[in-house]
Parts: sequence; structure tokens; C-alpha cells
Amino acid sequence: MGHTTQMKRPASEYFARNIWISADPTERTLPYMIELVGDDKFFIGSDYPHAEGFTQPVARARNALAKLSAASVDKVLGENAVRFFGI
Repeated sequence: MGHTTQMKRPASEYFARNIWISADPTERTLPYMIELVGDDKFFIGSDYPHAEGFTQPVARARNALAKLSAASVDKVLGENAVRFFGI
């Protein structure tokens, strides 16, 4: 009882501003998560060309994201990473 926090804003606002999600190209739940929370903070990680990485990561990601709009797919496969890395 009586617990307080020093946060000046809701936790969801801190999350939206500071958290990015990198997913495997074959993550089956990714399109559902994107539909739930939006497409602004997701991008794909592949470890390509390392042996433990995925072969054809872009094709696999496109397949996993097929139910999303072309604009969302473009964000997840490139635009969001450009923003994240500042390039």
C-alpha cells in the first residue's frame, strides 16, 4: 500500500519513446503484435550471413508479414531500422 513511482508520465509513453522490437524473420506472431500496437517500433534481425542466422531473411519476413499493408511491411523491413540507427 502507498507505493508510488517517480515517473512523470505513464509507462506506456516511456515504452513508446524508448523501446524497439527486433524480431526473427520467421516470427509468426509478429503481424498480430504489429496490428495490436502499431508498426512504428518493429524491425527484423537476421544474423545473416552467419551460420546461426536465417537464409533468405527478407523473403521469410515478407512471408511472415504478408497479412499487413505494404506500408507496414516497408516500415518493418527498412524504414524503422533507418530511424533506429539514424542513417
